[in-house]
Amino acid sequence: MSQSLLLIFARLISSDCETVVNFLDSKEALAFVLNCWTENHADFYGAYAHKVSSNAITTLLLSGDERLHAVMVKGPEIRNEGEMTSSWLAVAGND
Repeated sequence: MSQSLLLIFARLISSDCETVVNFLDSKEALAFVLNCWTENHADFYGAYAHKVSSNAITTLLLSGDERLHAVMVKGPEIRNEGEMTSSWLAVAGND
């Protein structure tokens, strides 16, 4: 899926997240679009594309939609364990 098409979904999600998620889920395309998006986000060309994509991903995650929990994407699992200060990292041995 190309950057242009993914950015269309990103703009739509930014303007009406619930409707877009409902549509993609009804077509059984939610997981496919999210996988393509997460795989290609880092390769988007241009500051505008990164801003639109990041804003849409943030909107999507803040929506709290339960269907997002069922979607598995490639990459390491990231756990938010609070603020990691340099002293905490030194204690944990991850400097």
